[in-house]
Amino acid sequence: MISLKPGVIIRKAFAAELKKAGIGVLYILNTDIAFEKIGRGLVWNVSYQSLASFEAENKNTVIVVWRAPDIHGNTRRWTVKLNVRGTAHKIEAQMQQANAEYAELASFGGQKAG
Repeated sequence: MISLKPGVIIRKAFAAELKKAGIGVLYILNTDIAFEKIGRGLVWNVSYQSLASFEAENKNTVIVVWRAPDIHGNTRRWTVKLNVRGTAHKIEAQMQQANAEYAELASFGGQKAG
């Protein structure tokens, strides 16, 4: 299981496979999403601020797209396809909810209105 910074919580975790990395776990966190390969550790994580899009391509595949600098400092678009064995629409819904809650918190300076 991944190590988390104080204040970061795991909202949901799903079994997933990333073609180049192998079988692991996709974590939907309150601040970002992360993929951990079983036996290797964290492969990547993407903050909701960097996230360009995410969608269920079909019931077995989730596509995640984000923008981040490459090794030369140029902003680049990165895309991964995760095989999630029938849970793609659940993952998409969880990501939408987490992203919306993150955006709401960010718009109020880290404190929820109400």
